Amino acid sequence: MSGIWTVQTDGDDFDFRNNVIANSRVVWMRERGGTRHYKAVSSMFAGDENLAAYGAGATGSITQTDSNFLSLQDMRLEGKVDLVMDRGERDYLHIRKGSTGSEVGAGLFTNN
Repeated sequence: MSGIWTVQTDGDDFDFRNNVIANSRVVWMRERGGTRHYKAVSSMFAGDENLAAYGAGATGSITQTDSNFLSLQDMRLEGKVDLVMDRGERDYLHIRKGSTGSEVGAGLFTNN
């Protein structure tokens, strides 16, 4: 449903960087009437239905809201994310090297 839920976290204490949220119903869920501000840096939001909304949790009900509480720095906001889906590959669930968003460096990290 959503990539990020921030409802009680102070924006100054929340560091969102080098992440990818793709094909989500909402990128960023916040509390209704919230006044906190957040920053997203060097990340990618692609193929998502809504940038910001507030919602009713388990019911899946959302209300789109203005994204003016977000400061976006060095972001990609379009493209198609291509994940490595072969469990046998070292880069399983990482963005395929050379594809859109791979420069962000997001993914599950391994010790191999």
